[in-house]
Amino acid sequence: MWAAEEFFALTDTDPQECWDVILEVVNKTDNEWVLINLAAGPLEDLLALHPKESIVWLEREVPKNPRLKSILSGVWKNLIPDDVWERVQTL
Repeated sequence: MWAAEEFFALTDTDPQECWDVILEVVNKTDNEWVLINLAAGPLEDLLALHPKESIVWLEREVPKNPRLKSILSGVWKNLIPDDVWERVQTL
């Protein structure tokens, strides 16, 4: 549980590191449970807390990373700003 707590803390304290860890997990696991929780947890939080930076990172990475694209369906709008959410939906 401590690892999950540290990961969630990164969404607030170090968004770039959080993004790097998200990519690392996406690229290293096929575990659906892990990927679903990654989308509905840290990725969704990153988009809500740091929308301007994280949507740029997503738009840069999704075209070359089909695994990342596939987990976007697990992200809910929640507190993500409308303009950023539209861009997520486009991806």
